[in-house]
Amino acid sequence: MSDVDLPKQDPAMQATSGDVRADLVAHCQRSSFFLGKAVLGYGKFSPAVHGPMCLFLDENPAQFKLVLMPRDHFKSTGGTITGTIRQVIRDPNSRSLIANESATNAERLLRAIRQHAESNTRFRTLFSNIVPPDTKRAGIRWNDHELDFVRQVVVPEPTIDTIGMTGAFTSRHYTYITADDMISEEAIKSPKVMEDTIERFKGFLSLLVEPNSDKIVVIGTRWALHDIYSWILRNLASRLAVYAVGVYNDHGEPIFPELMSKETLELKRLALGEYRFSCLYLNNPRNEELQDLRVDDLRWWRWYDAGRTTIELMYNDVSQGLHTLSSLDVTCTVDLAPAETATSDMNAVTVVGTTPTGQMVILDSWGKRCKPSELMEHIFTCYRRWHPRVFGIEAVAYQKAFKYFLKEECERRQIWLNVRDIKAIGRKEHRIRGLQPIMAAGRMYMHGGGTLLRNQMSEFPLGEHDDVVDSLSMHLQLMTNQLSPKTVANRNAQVQQAVARLLHREDDPVWAELYATGESSSLIIHP
Repeated sequence: MSDVDLPKQDPAMQATSGDVRADLVAHCQRSSFFLGKAVLGYGKFSPAVHGPMCLFLDENPAQFKLVLMPRDHFKSTGGTITGTIRQVIRDPNSRSLIANESATNAERLLRAIRQHAESNTRFRTLFSNIVPPDTKRAGIRWNDHELDFVRQVVVPEPTIDTIGMTGAFTSRHYTYITADDMISEEAIKSPKVMEDTIERFKGFLSLLVEPNSDKIVVIGTRWALHDIYSWILRNLASRLAVYAVGVYNDHGEPIFPELMSKETLELKRLALGEYRFSCLYLNNPRNEELQDLRVDDLRWWRWYDAGRTTIELMYNDVSQGLHTLSSLDVTCTVDLAPAETATSDMNAVTVVGTTPTGQMVILDSWGKRCKPSELMEHIFTCYRRWHPRVFGIEAVAYQKAFKYFLKEECERRQIWLNVRDIKAIGRKEHRIRGLQPIMAAGRMYMHGGGTLLRNQMSEFPLGEHDDVVDSLSMHLQLMTNQLSPKTVANRNAQVQQAVARLLHREDDPVWAELYATGESSSLIIHP
């Protein structure tokens, strides 16, 4: 860094020693998060949200990088604007390209960089050696689609260039390309537009000065199961590093609550629908053909009174009836996870109240990687709030030790819990699929706060975790009413027998075998 007599500098920063300013410059060159937060003035940069993204962009050595962030989470501010500026201050001789779905949007991103160079006094003080003192001088390209910073090489391309995904880019070459939000809803509606976008992106590979080492950074948000980003994931895998996050952390809490609360996200989820929300805010498009549990089949309940003693079941904004908590058959189940590592399963607890008419109302759902003492405290919280008839705990090896300490704690607190073992019958996936008929029949009701459970439902069976939804499936072994597996099986058998009588098949051994195995629908269609 060398001092240059440039106007619009920060007086306080100018008054500091050259060594201090040199240290600040070095810190900006190392950390795009520091550059964006401290120098560029992006006050909403969050250490929890943008810190990891910036660290990934700064330090991951991969030639191709893909950053997938939720909409409205400042990914372009952090990855494209700040990231491109960092590239320039690290190497003023570099040639950067900002690409976007439209040339207009690419120019808006460049305009933000231009404004920092023209008006940000901190930036102009620290990097006065690369900001042109006279941007109107002949030969200096300084406008909203290209910028020339001070450099020591003579090349055809500007320091920063822009292009839309439909613009011509023959005879251009760059050392650093940022492809920012290459697609939008138009590409999803038109396969031809998506195909053209993929072909245009392929062309970026021929724009690199050094094809073996120069960088391409892709920043965006998923729009569909098969989009430009899925193509990148499939075809650049050997040289690609990926940073992808959704709006919720592992515990179902918003990653950026100061910008989007859980309530705001639930409103967006309701407005967008499950599939579009899974793309734009979870970066995890659902393949609806592979989903076993259709989240769209869920119905909703809300509190009816201020004292929270009565619930109202809702469907399409129409009341389906009122139920007091005291009228529900309340059960609580616990899915234990002995490990506490960052990637291990979670302890999960769910509370369900079943109405006298057979609706399954999810009163509470919780999942967390935690110590047994914290899990135990949550169980007691459920006891005080919901007063379950029975607590079901999966019968695994760890359960015996947990039950022993739970019993001791109950004696110390002088309370009694009716604890019953839940047997792991068959594979977990099969048990969870037992929820599907209840959901499909419109008998499962959820409150708006069950984000973690809802996410696991929508991702099943392909999701990384299913602890909370597995806990929910355990309730089927505790139910004594119309939703119990035995009752459902008996009712199905009665329906099949009634149909058999109507079709005069009650004495047909083939029919008897088919309705016993649930395969009699074809005979109903062709009597």
